[in-house]
Amino acid sequence: MKRIFYSFILGIAFFAVQELNAQCYKALDACTSRTAMIKYDGTLWAWGQNDIGQLGDSTTIGKLIPTQVGLDTDWKCISIGYNYSVAIKNNGTLWFWGGTFKSPTQLGTSTDWDTVSTALSHTLGLKKDGSIWAWGTNSYGELGVNPSVILNLEIPTRMGEAYWSRINTHDNLSFGVRQDGTLWAWGRNFWKNLADTTSDRYYNPKQVGIDHDWKDVVCWQTYTLALKKDGSLWGWGSNYSGQLANGTSGGLFGIPKKINEETGWKSVAASGEGSVAVKNDGSLWFWGTDINRKEYLYPTQIGTDLDWDHVVSRGFHYIATKKDGSLYAWGYNHQGGFGNGTKTNSSLPQFSFAVNCTITRLQEFTEEYLQVYPNPSVEGLFRIQNSDEVLKFILSNTLGGSKKLPQKRALLIFRLILQVFISLKYNTRITQWLLINLLRVKEFLLRMIWVLNVFKIVQK
Repeated sequence: MKRIFYSFILGIAFFAVQELNAQCYKALDACTSRTAMIKYDGTLWAWGQNDIGQLGDSTTIGKLIPTQVGLDTDWKCISIGYNYSVAIKNNGTLWFWGGTFKSPTQLGTSTDWDTVSTALSHTLGLKKDGSIWAWGTNSYGELGVNPSVILNLEIPTRMGEAYWSRINTHDNLSFGVRQDGTLWAWGRNFWKNLADTTSDRYYNPKQVGIDHDWKDVVCWQTYTLALKKDGSLWGWGSNYSGQLANGTSGGLFGIPKKINEETGWKSVAASGEGSVAVKNDGSLWFWGTDINRKEYLYPTQIGTDLDWDHVVSRGFHYIATKKDGSLYAWGYNHQGGFGNGTKTNSSLPQFSFAVNCTITRLQEFTEEYLQVYPNPSVEGLFRIQNSDEVLKFILSNTLGGSKKLPQKRALLIFRLILQVFISLKYNTRITQWLLINLLRVKEFLLRMIWVLNVFKIVQK
């Protein structure tokens, strides 16, 4: 069940915006020779290859530094395909560009899109109700239907009746995690990257194993990586460059195998010749083959920094962000996908630029784990840590409004309210009961409007 928390806090929200993990960017993606990001002010930026208008800036001129796409400030998520891009706005509308359309063009009129994943020539979209929709070419069943029945879909069409929480695509294959935690795959299986050894393609979603604890999945044309809820990382498919970190290079592996028997993995990306990941402790890791043709057959830490936050790659360059908003890139940079103003390749992360992480208006956080920092307590108050239930936390700063209090008085009340959550020791049921009942004493909260402008919980 999805829970969204709304909290409008007067005068004190600035305490919670200094170090919010992964909150400098709303979305980030890298594929082939391009990169795109959505800043937390809702603006969309892109750079790299642009020979057929893939960047969406109404030109066909490549960009070596981040270039804003239009002037809109309401972008939510983006996915970069082979020669096109698809994005979603805050109002749930779907947009695409590349080829004939060199600037964002709305696709359909639906306003309930939640996330999207692009590939070679097909796309999967996830709506807010958890339904999957597919469109594009269907050469190997990547749309979830036999190509002899449907070879191409020009408009998004619902795929089956199941409900999903994650989707990922690449080349001619598709993956999804259902809301019950099961993992499914369909499309081309030439490299055994659909976790099966009996067929070279699947026209309908086929379950990967029997486990119900999958959290996320990423794929490249030839292999797949998936995270479980316990933080373990699993891989299967082709290992021709050592991407599966099993101590060898070469071979096809059609059965998921845990990588390094470790847990604590937070973010992972699969690319052309190597895999890259971030652990919960902020360390950055790589395995596979780098641009110097050096093989890393086991996960190898890159440097010693412990402030890495997120990583993306679906091509031949890697993009990683740090918690302070800085962005680093490495790999191949022939078309300027690094965004640092050059076309110079690098085997190690190179600083590209930094974004301002300060939040001054309504923001939507989509992390499953959120730590507000610095906290006005040594107890680490106001933590949300329940990946199965809490999906979104929305915080709004109303500084500058007509009603403001001196900082000390506001902070004292804030501490008092948050101390309730500490005393409950994060008991989900009791906390949930308390929050629901707070709505029932709305009149009492209104009397405290000099501290809380609005505090409400919406359950969906």
